[in-house]
Amino acid sequence: MKNKDFFTGVNRAVLGLIKAIKTERNLKLELAAAVIALTVSLFFKLNTVELVILIFTITLVITTELINTAIECTLDAMFGNKRNALVKKAKDVAAGATLLTSLNALFVGYVLFYTKIAHSNLNVFAKLKQTPVYVTLIGIVITVVMTLIIKSFTSHNKA
Repeated sequence: MKNKDFFTGVNRAVLGLIKAIKTERNLKLELAAAVIALTVSLFFKLNTVELVILIFTITLVITTELINTAIECTLDAMFGNKRNALVKKAKDVAAGATLLTSLNALFVGYVLFYTKIAHSNLNVFAKLKQTPVYVTLIGIVITVVMTLIIKSFTSHNKA
């Protein structure tokens, strides 16, 4: 089904995200981890490269989970409950891709935060005074993610 215009396409994409958040337990966990990582990043002086790496890593995990979900839904629609070795393999490989990106995210989080946590005094107000302009960007990202999560639990829209 082709979208009539750009805004219809964006609306359908947002509804797809909301459906995925409503139905996929792992996506909920990954979004919670993303909110935690972004919140923690507010208290440490991440440089531009570190912030880009963090946001890219979060996006990669969520994107992989969405692709995994799309693959599983497509295969379930095509094959239903029929046992098929290739369907099982495709689902397992897609889940493996999500696992791999999640393990990568843990590694990236460790590299970005461990030394900063180990060598810092956690004076929150002093840290907030010294935070760069990126705090606004991170705040906006957290707000968007939280809005999608809340909307996924309260929305009654049909796509």
